[in-house]
Amino acid sequence: MVLLAVGAAALLLSIGFDLRGFGGGLAQGTGIGAMLVGTYLWGFGNGARRTHRRQWLPSRGPAE
Repeated sequence: MVLLAVGAAALLLSIGFDLRGFGGGLAQGTGIGAMLVGTYLWGFGNGARRTHRRQWLPSRGPAE
């Protein structure tokens, strides 16, 4: 969750300050990358917490 906030802040600041060129692209890419990694880790953490429950998987259902 922290990476999402940091990434969003970096992206909004780079857009708000109208950064251009290589530095601006680097700042925007870093912000977007941090948000993507944060989203992945958030989803991974949610999945890891829910492993104690049995869940239905489409590939393990009865054959049609």
